[in-house]
Amino acid sequence: MIFTGELLEHLARWTVFLRVDELFILVPMIGNLKGNLEMCLSARLGTSANIGELDKRSTRKSLLKANMSLLALQALSIASLAAVISFVLGLMTRHRLGDIDGSGTVEPGPGLENQDQEWHEGYTRPGWAQLVMVLATGMGSAGLSSAILGSFMSSMIVVARWFGIDPGKSPSLR
Repeated sequence: MIFTGELLEHLARWTVFLRVDELFILVPMIGNLKGNLEMCLSARLGTSANIGELDKRSTRKSLLKANMSLLALQALSIASLAAVISFVLGLMTRHRLGDIDGSGTVEPGPGLENQDQEWHEGYTRPGWAQLVMVLATGMGSAGLSSAILGSFMSSMIVVARWFGIDPGKSPSLR
């Protein structure tokens, strides 16, 4: 999450970001919401570790599967909601940020003079194909990141439990 802004700056030059403005709305929204889901997962697993549910192998396995399934379901539902919201916000705006100069007037740029084409840089007409593409992008990225980050978070908590690392019982600084 530290380099998300820098990555978005690099990705902003990709053709899909130039053609589909809704992705600029979707990417930060999913990033922020996914962080909240990961913190909820760590709180649930931390509580389970403190009450001893992660000590037995069978309980640990079923608990991790259930929490990872819940995380995936939450990520997919949040991503689909964020994609629909970004699509609706994209319907309300007509131009990309670069199409309007400081005085508020629209500069004639590529794509603004010929709106009969379906895809052209600077302006896209929202439609079902664009909604499906935004939904698929959001849900795919949220599903992949929930699997990777959830596995990392679960592994970190289980390994910390194995080694007896407990931040609540750190040595005092006397």
